[in-house]
Amino acid sequence: MLMPKEKSTNAVSMRDMSEDILKRIAASLSPPDAFSLVSTSKKLFWSSSTKGPREHSLGVTIVQSALRRQLEVVLKAVTSRGDTRRPFTVQDLFPENLVPVNSKENPQVLLSGSLAVQSVLGLSGEDEKWKDADVDIFCTWKAAPFVRQRLIELCGLICSGVDNTYRQDGRDLNGDFERSSLSVIHHVESYNSRPTKGNTDDEGGYYLNAGLEYNSDEYYAQTIKWGAEVLVSTGRREMVGKPGGSAGGAFAYDWELRCGSFVQLIVGFHDVIDARELLESFDLEICKSSFDNRVFRVPSPGNSFAGHTAVTPVRHGLIDDFMRNVTKFAPKVKYVDCDDNRTMSKVLVNMKKSSWAGLGATPYKDTGKGEFMDFMDPSWDDFQCRYIFITKLIKRMKKYAERGVKIDDPPHGALDWVVADIFVG
Repeated sequence: MLMPKEKSTNAVSMRDMSEDILKRIAASLSPPDAFSLVSTSKKLFWSSSTKGPREHSLGVTIVQSALRRQLEVVLKAVTSRGDTRRPFTVQDLFPENLVPVNSKENPQVLLSGSLAVQSVLGLSGEDEKWKDADVDIFCTWKAAPFVRQRLIELCGLICSGVDNTYRQDGRDLNGDFERSSLSVIHHVESYNSRPTKGNTDDEGGYYLNAGLEYNSDEYYAQTIKWGAEVLVSTGRREMVGKPGGSAGGAFAYDWELRCGSFVQLIVGFHDVIDARELLESFDLEICKSSFDNRVFRVPSPGNSFAGHTAVTPVRHGLIDDFMRNVTKFAPKVKYVDCDDNRTMSKVLVNMKKSSWAGLGATPYKDTGKGEFMDFMDPSWDDFQCRYIFITKLIKRMKKYAERGVKIDDPPHGALDWVVADIFVG
């Protein structure tokens, strides 16, 4: 006769495990898996063992640790691409005197953008779809000199100029709409690693001091001289190194290194006292994920860790309006240039006032005459600025969708539209 099986008295649940054991188990988990784990029990993971703030709960500790680990992995992958980039760590990027002491202190420096997004998604940084991802550092006006000191002295980087124009290509950061009353970004600086091979003849013939070996003391001394000169220059270079250059005194600058730049320093206007304000320039919510060397912030964590995101409301309205006008006025336009007819101009002209107002901009006005647009038209430059801004937003959405990020409720037709590129002039 079969005896009934007795219930095991040796069964162990997570409730029986100490916090230390749970942390060790979670130490090998990716951020999405860590978030899934801590979402299984509110009582176990989200009730703080102390009377302190919720940020000290076990769930927060586990997810924060997973995000920090993944961020280092992704940064290592970015700095390892090619044979010219110098390795540096996340810690190298943050001035110690500017790391927030607690949650009440505004962050002055943030690591955000595609680097943070890959960390949230648990990616290694090695995926071919993310090969163009760069390092985006956001900082307040007062923090800029201290960040530059870290980039130059600890990371082995050299400033290669300002990348502030709406015509820049290939970057993950789209930035503010340039002609906006709501703009919070003063300028964007690009940085590249100091080359270890070759000399100043290799980069195109613009050097006044040709033949300097990149790994020589003479070359580095020359970059410091160029840096000192650019800090007092006017015209198109007047924003480079502002304000104050490097807190360490030596501001290394070489414009010829711009092509390989992979680090961007996004500097806020004088009145921005919280670096999080600069993240409002992103069009996708997940891209606002950020790290301030104390805490990692993830917007809409349930969606973000699952690989979903939404378009920020203002930009969603702008692109939705644009795409509906494209469908109505320019469904067959394949490209745009100044000699083209005014078909695409009608798209911008007919966009709602409220769509532009959300960006702090006024509606577009086509002041040109005749059937064709012309670079002499007073409104041609404004058309370029607006059109490139919008199409770059659409390209970024398409790029992130191709990278596997699910965009919930995308603007009308944006992900399916074959972008009609503009030939600027």
